[in-house]
Amino acid sequence: MKSAPILLALSAALAPTLAAADEDALVTDDIKFAENLARYQYFGLALDVVQDVQSTTSLSNDLEGDAVLTEARIYKRYSQATANEDEIASNQDKAIELLYDWRQAGSSFAFHPRRPDALQDLAELLRERGVRFKETAESRGDPEAALDQARSDFKDADEVYETLRREAEDRAEQLTDEGQTDRAADFLTIALNTELYRAINFIEWADIASDAEFKLENAIEAGDTFLWELPEQGMLISYVGLQHTARALQKLGALTNDEEPIVEAIEIYDQCVEELTEYFWEAEGVDNNGKSFKLWEGLGPGQRAQVAGVTSDTFGMKASLFVDLGRIDDSVATIGELTALHDKHQQPLGREGHQALLAWVEALDQAGHAAKGLDVVKRVAQEGAGTAEGERAARMLSNLDPGVLASAASPDVLMTLASTYRKDKRYDDAAFTYLKVANTDLASADADKYLIESWLGAASALRSSGRYLEAGLAYEQALEQLDGTDNNDELRIRQLESASGGLYRSYDLNYKQTAHAFDKKLRDDAREKLINMGLADADLQFNAAKEAFDEAELMSRTITDASSADDKQEVADAYATAITELESVDPAAPSFERALVSIGRAHRGKGDSATAIEFFDRMLARIDDSSLTPTDPKGRSRREQATAEARYYKAKTQFDDLGDARAALATLKELEQDVPNQSSFHELAKYQRVLLHASLGEAEEAQAALNDLEENFSESNSIGGAAFYLAAALYDQSEAATDPAVARDLKSRAADEMWKYAESLNFSSFSNALNAADWYVDVGRYDDARAAYEKILAVFDGRESVDRLDDARIGLATVMNGQRSFGEARQLWKDLVARHARSPRVLSGAARSYGGWLEMDDAGNIVEISGSGDYEDAFTIWSELKRGYDRSAKYEQPWWEAKLLAIYTQYRLGSSDPKGLKNARAVLDNQRISTAEYDRDTMSNLEEDKRYEDLLRPYFKYLERKIPSN
Repeated sequence: MKSAPILLALSAALAPTLAAADEDALVTDDIKFAENLARYQYFGLALDVVQDVQSTTSLSNDLEGDAVLTEARIYKRYSQATANEDEIASNQDKAIELLYDWRQAGSSFAFHPRRPDALQDLAELLRERGVRFKETAESRGDPEAALDQARSDFKDADEVYETLRREAEDRAEQLTDEGQTDRAADFLTIALNTELYRAINFIEWADIASDAEFKLENAIEAGDTFLWELPEQGMLISYVGLQHTARALQKLGALTNDEEPIVEAIEIYDQCVEELTEYFWEAEGVDNNGKSFKLWEGLGPGQRAQVAGVTSDTFGMKASLFVDLGRIDDSVATIGELTALHDKHQQPLGREGHQALLAWVEALDQAGHAAKGLDVVKRVAQEGAGTAEGERAARMLSNLDPGVLASAASPDVLMTLASTYRKDKRYDDAAFTYLKVANTDLASADADKYLIESWLGAASALRSSGRYLEAGLAYEQALEQLDGTDNNDELRIRQLESASGGLYRSYDLNYKQTAHAFDKKLRDDAREKLINMGLADADLQFNAAKEAFDEAELMSRTITDASSADDKQEVADAYATAITELESVDPAAPSFERALVSIGRAHRGKGDSATAIEFFDRMLARIDDSSLTPTDPKGRSRREQATAEARYYKAKTQFDDLGDARAALATLKELEQDVPNQSSFHELAKYQRVLLHASLGEAEEAQAALNDLEENFSESNSIGGAAFYLAAALYDQSEAATDPAVARDLKSRAADEMWKYAESLNFSSFSNALNAADWYVDVGRYDDARAAYEKILAVFDGRESVDRLDDARIGLATVMNGQRSFGEARQLWKDLVARHARSPRVLSGAARSYGGWLEMDDAGNIVEISGSGDYEDAFTIWSELKRGYDRSAKYEQPWWEAKLLAIYTQYRLGSSDPKGLKNARAVLDNQRISTAEYDRDTMSNLEEDKRYEDLLRPYFKYLERKIPSN
C-alpha cells in the first residue's frame, strides 16, 4: 500500500516555522509579493503592497528593515526600467532617501542582517545619480550646481563602499573565529567586490574631479586589489575587473597625454577579447564518449547572457578607445566583430549589449562620426523596441537629420522613430518620417503592415503641426489605399473611421483658419466624396469628433505620475475638446450611441469615473426603447459595437477605478451572446472575468472563465496573465480550506496555473516559477516538482544569486527525499549544508536524507524510511537542532521531531553497532520518565492549533516496541 509521507510533508509545511527559529524575522508573503510585482514592472501596485505592510504597527525591527529595503528596491528598479528622465530622477531620489539612514552607525537598522545589501544598493544609486547629474549638467540651467551634486554623490558613494568593505571584513573575521568559514567567505566576497565597485565610482568621478589623475590612480589601485585577491574560480568576473582597469588607464593616458597607459589599456582589452572568445564562445571539450562538443552549447541561457554581457562591454570599451585615438575604422571593425560573434552563435545582444553599442555610438557622435554608427542605432531601435535602450536608440535617431536618416532606415525603424517624434511633439519631423515610409516602394508584407498606418500617422502629425491642408491630402491618400479593402475587418473599420473623420476635420479646420471660398469648397467636396464612398452623411461629425478623442487617447499614453502639470493639463484639455466635439453629434446620427460611449471614455480619461458611467448607462438605456431600435443591417451593427464598448468600458471603470468587481461581473454577464459579432470584446470580456472572479476569491468561477478563454482564444496573449490571477485565487482558497484533501487539490491546481504563467513569460520571474515548484512539493507531486526545479536551475543559472538558486536546490533535494533518491540527494544536501550551516530547513532536510524518517501508511502502519545510511551525520544534526530548539521552541513540534528522529537514527545505527541501540533506548527511557505519554503531558501549555499529540506519539510508541530494553 502506498505510504503517506506525513513527516516529510509536515516538514515542508513547517519550513517557515523552522526558519523563524533561526532568523530574526522572515520576509512576509506580502513583501515577497511586492518584490515579484516590481519584477514585472507593476511598480505602483508593488508600492501599495509594501507600504501597506509598513503601516502595520507590530513589525519587528528586522521585518521593518526588510520592508524599507524592498520599497527602496522598487524605486530603484523603476528608475532603471524607464527612459523618462523625470521618472529616473524622482525614483532614484526616493530610493536614496529611504536607504540613506542605513549608513549611520546609530541607525535603527545598524545591525540589520541585510545591512550589506542596503549599503550596496545605496552606493550604487548614489553612483548612478552622480553619473546622471554629470551627463546632464550642460542641459541644466545651472550646470555647475549639477556638477557639484554629482561630485557629492560620488564622494558619498565612495564613503559607503568603504564602510561596506570594512564591515564585511570585520564580520568575516568574526565568523572565521567562530568556525563558520563558509559564511565568512560570503562576507569576504562582498568586501572584494566592493573594490571593483569603488574602481568604477572613481572612474566616473574623475571626469569632474579637480584631482582627476589621483582619482584614476585610485581606480587602478582598487581594480588591481580586486584582481589580485580574486579567487581563481571567478574567471568571468575577472574580465569585468580588467575592463575597468583598462578604462581607467585609457582615461589616465588621455588626461596626462601619456601614450604608455593607453597602450597598456589596448593590451588589456585585446587580452579580454581573445580570452573571452577562446574560453567561452569557441572553446571545445570532449565528453565521456570521446565526442567533442562546443562549450557554448552546454551553457544555460543565464550563463550565455552573462558571458554575452561581459563580452559586449569589453568590445564596446575597446571600440570607444579606438574612437578616442581617431582610429575610426578599427573602432567600426571591433563593433563588427562583436555583432558577428553574437549572430554566429544566435545569441541576442540583450540589454547589456545594446547599452554597450549605444555608448560607442555616443563616442562616435562626439568625435563627429555619428553616421558610422547609424546601422548600429537602427539595430538597437529595432531589437530593443519596448525597452529603455530601444527608446534611447529611437531618441538618438530622432536627433539626426531626418532627411539623412530616412534615406537609410528600414520601415519598421522609421515607424518607431516617427512615433518618437510625435511623443516629443516634433510633428514636422514625424510627418516627414511617416511620409518617407508611405512613399517608399514597400515589400508586400511591409505594405500590408505600414502603408495605411504611415499615411494616417503623417496626416495626424501634419494636423497637429497646424498644416491642415497637407493633412487633408494625406488622409485622402489613406482613403485611396483603403478603397476596396475588407470593410468588415475591425482594423479596417477603425482606419476608415480615422481617415474619413480626419479628412473632414482637417479641411474644416483649414477653412476656419483661412475663411477662403476655395478652402470651403475643399471641405464640401470632401464631404461629398465621403458620402459617395458611404463613409459620411450624418455620421461625418461623429467620425471627426472620434478623431479628436483618439488624439486625446494617444496623448494620454505618454503621461506618467512624473509628467509635468502642464503636460497633464494638455491631455485634460484634449479630452475636453473631444467631449465638446462629441457632444455636437446629432442624436439622429447613426453613430450617436458610439458618441455617447466615447464621451464616457473621455470623462474617464479626465479622471471623472462617475460621469463616465452616466454616459455608458445613457447609451445602454437606449436599448430598452423600442422606438430607437435600428432596422437596417448597418444600424444594427453600429448598435452592437456601441453596446460592446459601453459594457466593457463600464465594467473596466467599475473595477479598475471603483473597485467593485461584483458590479463589473454583472455588467459583463452574457456579453458574448448579446454582441455575437464583436469578437475582440469577447476576448477582453473573458479575460476580465478571470481577474474579477479571482479578485473575489472565487477560484472555481475563475477557472471556468480561464477555460472559456483558452477554448475560444487559444493564441491569446492574455492567457498567461489570467493564469497568474487564477493561481493566486486557488492558493488563497487552499490556505483557507479546512479539509486537507480539498486544500491539497486547490494548491495542486494553483501550482499548474502558476507554472503555466511562468512558461508564458519565458521564465522571466524566478519567484513565480519557484512558487509553482514549491507548491508541487506541498501536494506530493514530486515528479512535477523535480522537473520544475531542474528547469528553474537550468534557466536561472547565472541570472540569480547563489542564495536564490539554493532555494530551488533545497526544493529539488527535498523532492529527491520524497522520491527516495537518497544517493542523488546526498551530495546536494552536503553542498547546501556547507553554505547554510545554521538553517533548520536545510539541516532537517539533510538529516532526513542521511538518516531517513518514520511515516504512516494509509492503513495506519508505521513505515521506516532508511535514508542514505549516513546515520552518524543525521544523528549529529538532529542533536544540534534539538539543542537549538531547547532554547527557542522546547516542547513545540520542531523540538519533538528533532528528538524523535535523533532516537530513530541511533536506532538505525544499532543495526551495525549495538551501542547505537543502547543509546537510543536510554534516550527513549529518559523521555518516558519526564513525559510518560510523550508530549501529552505538555499539551495543556500549548495553544489549540499546536496540539499535535496524535501525530507524533505513535512514532515514539513504535520505537519503544522496536528498540530492545537495556
